[in-house]
Amino acid sequence: FPVTIVYSNTGVVGFKKIIRCTNGYLVAGSYTNAYLAVSQDNGDTWALTPRILSMTIVQDLEEISPGKLIVTLSGGTIAATSLDYGQTWTALTGFTGSTYARSVKSIDYDITLIGGNTTGNLFRSINSSLSFVNTGRWFMATGYTTFVNAGNGVIFAAQVGTAKVLVSYDYGVTWLDRGSLEAQTIVSSLILLSGGVMLASVSGSGNIYRSTL
Repeated sequence: FPVTIVYSNTGVVGFKKIIRCTNGYLVAGSYTNAYLAVSQDNGDTWALTPRILSMTIVQDLEEISPGKLIVTLSGGTIAATSLDYGQTWTALTGFTGSTYARSVKSIDYDITLIGGNTTGNLFRSINSSLSFVNTGRWFMATGYTTFVNAGNGVIFAAQVGTAKVLVSYDYGVTWLDRGSLEAQTIVSSLILLSGGVMLASVSGSGNIYRSTL
């Protein structure tokens, strides 16, 4: 199908994730120099926001509530929030032992999860990301690549370091081990399909796994 380049910037080497916000804006997080690109016209044109707190990479981003963005970062600050679609940022603190965080997931307007790297601690907020509590290191993880919200308090997490898939039945307070996916180190993606079917992929092989909840 026809492809058209709608935005290009030589100072940004790739965008890791694009989300659609509740007001229709599209927001993309950059892989270098921690910028956001924002489109207000369904992707026809894009504008680059100021660099986020002098950080290096936008690892992940979510809209916590209408107009409130959260990003996880590399470069010193673990996470930050913005109320103006990336024009200004507030750094978040309290992520003990982590040098960066690959993943963030907004479960609802109050509950947010962040997967820290290095020590593999999992952090949880119950006040719309104003503050986070360290829930601990679960099953020897060194990080988390993604979270999947299955609804009604059920959340799945994909680990780095163990290739495990974890499940929580209490909105991320405690976690159970669903098992490792072969002798790899990273579960790179999870997706929940209709009928309770979950697919997972790993880094290090070409395998895709299928499970039912």
